Amino acid sequence: MALFIAFFAAAIGGFITLVLRLLYNLSSLPVWIVPLIAAIAASSAFTVDDQYGFYTLIGLFILTAVLFIAAFFYQFFSGLKERFIEEQQKSQSTPKTILKFVASGLLLLIFYGALVYGPIAFVGLFLLIFIISWLKPTTKGQFFKLQQILPTSKIRSLAMGLVEVEGKVSSSKQVTAPLSKEKCIAYYYTVHEVSRDSDGDKHYRLISTAEEYLPFEITDDTGTVSVVPDGLELVSFSPSAEQEYGGRSYTEYALFNNDKMMLIGAANEQDNRVVIVKDRVKNILAISPVTKVSMWNKSRPLVNTALVFCGTTAFLIAIILTIPYSFDGHTLTLNFWQSPFFSWLKP
Repeated sequence: MALFIAFFAAAIGGFITLVLRLLYNLSSLPVWIVPLIAAIAASSAFTVDDQYGFYTLIGLFILTAVLFIAAFFYQFFSGLKERFIEEQQKSQSTPKTILKFVASGLLLLIFYGALVYGPIAFVGLFLLIFIISWLKPTTKGQFFKLQQILPTSKIRSLAMGLVEVEGKVSSSKQVTAPLSKEKCIAYYYTVHEVSRDSDGDKHYRLISTAEEYLPFEITDDTGTVSVVPDGLELVSFSPSAEQEYGGRSYTEYALFNNDKMMLIGAANEQDNRVVIVKDRVKNILAISPVTKVSMWNKSRPLVNTALVFCGTTAFLIAIILTIPYSFDGHTLTLNFWQSPFFSWLKP
């Protein structure tokens, strides 16, 4: 039995490792260390007392759920922050933008309350679907979703409409990047205010941005097409330069000649020639390094698997923790009908 407990704990440790590596970017974490620690802890606890072994397994399940939930909320609020900045850059007033996100939070609370009180949960589910459809995805999320759907077009045979092309970028005109002072085709520049809390941890607040995009061309093995950069966004670029001093953090993202890129936009005809512009239906003209797209495509299936497993685990644990129970030393009694998840099903 101790061997089974150790094996089961090691399996849970493997999922914890997957969560840490994929959701917390701890790629340097050895894949064997968490399963080994989990197996030793569970088997040792079982050796001392049978119940301790099972309690250790429950603790590992709870740890998996907590790690997943923490990562989920971090990604959720990070997405809200990115969306908040996008809304402000669209010249919407700050009070209006804040009101939209406060309303979203209230609707989520309504959904939670509905779930607790039974059949009304279906109303909450409807509201949640409404929120998801209302809060449009960020440009980054939309770009990576579209690149999975769209075929990579050859430039010589571009069809009019939404297209995805891949090739090297070039421009006869260059602009000087503000931080690296290098010549580039386009740049996006941010300034953050840096502060520290009582624990000495750094916090960053965006205070200004600057950007400049010049017309450029993208070339594959079949031809070249011009790109009109109005509304262009740089997706998943690594910083080309970073500095921090005087309570400020400066970051620069730049597009250089001969960079190999993937571009999504709309092929359109202007002045008897085909150019790529911002697509007005999908509201997208975005470019990303081919290496970053390849990395995303390789890691996404693993992330989806981890999210499904961890989400299912967290939901099951949430249900289990709401079920009152009693244990008289020999018999474990579960009072399902006293759980808020099942009370409304009681005849």
